[in-house]
Formats: sequence, structure tokens, C-alpha cells
Amino acid sequence: MAEEENSGVPVASLVFTFLGVFSAVYCFLAAANRSMRRKNRKKKPLPSPPSIASLPFIGSLLFMRCGGRFHRFFANRAKILGPIFTCYLGSKKALVLNDRKTIEEALIKKSFYFSDRHVHYTLDKYYNQNHKGVVYRQNDENFSKDHRQVMEILKEMGMGRSLMEERIQYEVEELLVHLEEQKEKAFNPQPLVTRCTMNVVVNVLFGKRLEQSSPTINELAENVYKFLHMNKQAIDYCPPLRFVPYFRRTIEEGFRYHDGIFRFIRDSIRASLEPGASESFVERYVKKEGPAYDREELRYTCRELIDAGTDTSSVTILWCLVELANSGRIQGRLRDQIDSAIPSDRMPCLRDVPSIPYAEAILLETWRWRAPLPLSVPHKTNGDTELRGYHIPGGIMFGHDHYEPMGGKEGFAPPTFSFLPEKVVTIKMRSSLVCIVFPHSNNRFTNPGIQTRYGHGYIFRTQPNLSKLQPNPTHASNWVT
Repeated sequence: MAEEENSGVPVASLVFTFLGVFSAVYCFLAAANRSMRRKNRKKKPLPSPPSIASLPFIGSLLFMRCGGRFHRFFANRAKILGPIFTCYLGSKKALVLNDRKTIEEALIKKSFYFSDRHVHYTLDKYYNQNHKGVVYRQNDENFSKDHRQVMEILKEMGMGRSLMEERIQYEVEELLVHLEEQKEKAFNPQPLVTRCTMNVVVNVLFGKRLEQSSPTINELAENVYKFLHMNKQAIDYCPPLRFVPYFRRTIEEGFRYHDGIFRFIRDSIRASLEPGASESFVERYVKKEGPAYDREELRYTCRELIDAGTDTSSVTILWCLVELANSGRIQGRLRDQIDSAIPSDRMPCLRDVPSIPYAEAILLETWRWRAPLPLSVPHKTNGDTELRGYHIPGGIMFGHDHYEPMGGKEGFAPPTFSFLPEKVVTIKMRSSLVCIVFPHSNNRFTNPGIQTRYGHGYIFRTQPNLSKLQPNPTHASNWVT
């Protein structure tokens, strides 16, 4: 009996000890849970950005009456809705960023969340079904590898240094020769500028330029221009429109332009890989990848480099010519600085850039004054995040409007949107975003090349001396500003 009583004492003690510890842990967890629930009740969910009115399937397009100047419409709407708002482009919800601070925070401070790429419906379904290239595809592991490969090859070839300088100088000489041949006749400079710009890119890619009189370069320039500027945005935002006869014909025409570009690329790649061919991007790409290189990836990469490099640069040069032709004061000051800093027996080069700051100012001011793409190429968020007090969901398409940051009170230029390169010389730019240049423009009010298609003539009277370039006064009243 004594042994049974003694053996029962420790068991009871253990039971009471266990119950005490369990009660203490339970009370602690209950208190922590109550505290967390209190905090969650006090923390309100972030609001969604304000939105422009919309209708099913059509979206906000009926409420965006701006004559095609969407960048100006968004800038004006931002004064009411704020720097962040949404709209519906067809059935797709889009986020619009307007002011400089918002764009900086999204693209620099929160670049991880705003770094994904929006897939264009028409390109993905019809013209790039296998997701090749380095521009029009989503940001995945293969994209990062391919993009890094392209950049390494271009750097090895001297991109930004000798690679471009010699080729640009040669095309400038060709441009000047053709300008002198006009002998004061009125002419449209767009085809000439486009061919010279395209030849720089073609020379880098394939190691050989095309003659200005060659029908090949004229056909290539026409195919690239029409493929970039055909009306495919409506199908991107409202896919059922592809069954409408007008848009079905647009898709079929796009195949014709696309096939024409690829025929040129296939023939040029074959010629670049022949023994004795000049050094080129294609040659280095094949050496790095080996005999089993992805031929389709190389073709799409070449196509995108031709598209992006040609259109952006030619649009910038054309707008620069427009302003120089309309401003004798700016043109004269530029000419005086070039004559004083560079000997007349040679072409300007990269080492002359510090000596001609006014020329660089004109270039930067041209990018600000007439950005090739005032609305950026659409991107996509890759996760939920917060921006300026608003909840931004993952997977939403977004773009940023450069019109207000580059020309309004947020930028360094006066709100009159006039062309003033002196402001660039005297005032340091507060943000590198002011000078972002994007692949191409589909806005006829900001692209001088497109305006010729609508009857707004950019025709110049020229003297053999480029400094006397003047616009034809009979067409000056038609210029859209």
C-alpha cells in the first residue's frame, strides 16, 4: 500500500505541471491572436486607383475623345484623377502613370514589380508564335539569356564607340551628297533619312550596307515602315475584331510585310556566314552559339533590331530637321559652333562631342519636344504592390505618359512645349527619364513620317549648303504642332 501511494504522487505532480504549462501557452497565443486582429482592423486596405468611365467590350475608348492624341488626353485627365489612374482599352484594364515622381518610383525604386513585359496579341498569335527575339516577348529565363547574349556581342563589337561612328559618318556623307543633288528643288526627306538610318543597322548586323539606289533597301524600308505602323493596336485590345473584314485584311497585309522582311534577313544571314565575309553581328552570334544555333531566334532578333533602330532614329532626325528648318537662329548658332570647333576637312566624330554642347542640347531637346513614343511600350506588373498610396494588382498592363513630365511644369521645359535647346545647356536635367527613347511611334501627331501619309507635307527647299535649309512656305500652314 505504501509503495502505491508513493508512486501516485509524482504522476499527479506531472499532470498539474502539464496543465499549467498548457494554460500559459494557450493564454499567450490567445493574447497574440487578439493583438493581431486588432492591428488588422486598424489597417485599412489600400484603395484602387481612380478609373476613366468604361463600357463592356468597348472599354473607355468612347470617353477618350482626343483625335488620336492620347498622350495629351492622359495629361489633362491626370489633373482631375491624379498621377495614377486606370482605363479599359477594349476588354483590357490598363494602368497609366503620368508625373515624373510616379514614373521614377515605379521604374527605379520598384523596378522588380514593374519589369514584366506585356504580350501583344497580334504578334503573339500571328507574327511571333514561338516567342522569339529580345523585344516582343515575356521576361523569362530564356529572354534574360538571349538579351544578355545580344548585348555582349554588341559591346564586344564596340557599340557606342568605333562600331557606330564609322558607319554613321559614311551614311552622313551619303545624306549630304543626296541633299546637294536636289539643287533647291522641293523634296520629302523621309525616304532618304530612313534609308541612311537603316543602312547603319544593316551594316552592323550583316557586315555590308545597301546602296541607296538599290531596290532592296527601298523594299525593306517600305516593309518595315508598314509593318510597324499598320493598325493592329485595336486587335490587341479587342481580339474579336480580328473577324471583321477590315482587320482581317490588316492581318493579311501584315503577313506580306513580315514575310518580305524575313526574306531579306534570311538572304543576308546566308551571305554573312560565307567565307571572307566582313565582321558582323550574325557572324559573332553563330560563333558563340555554335553550329546548332537557333536560326529562328537569330532571325527574330535581327528583325527587331532593324525595326527598333530604324524607326526611332529616323523619326528623331526628321523632327530635328523640321525645327532647324523653321528656326534660323538655332540653325545659325549650331553652324557657328560646329565651324569653330571642328576643322572643315573632316567629319565630326565622338571625341568632338564635348566641344559642341549646343549640338547635344538640340538632340536632347528633340527627344523631349517630340518623343518618338510619348506613350511608352506597354509593360506588365509581375506581382501585387503599392504605388503612391494605391494598390496595384499583379498582371495588369501599364504604360507611362511622357507628355507631362517632358514638357509640363514637372519637366525642365516651359509649359508652352516650344523647342528651346538653350534650356538644356543652362539647366541640368533632373531625371534621365526625360531622354528615354522607345522603339517606335504609332501616333501620327508626333511622327513626321506618318504625317506625310495624311497629307501634311514635310517638303523642304534646300541649298547645296545644309545651313540654308528652309521649309516650303506653301506647306508650312499644314504642319501639325
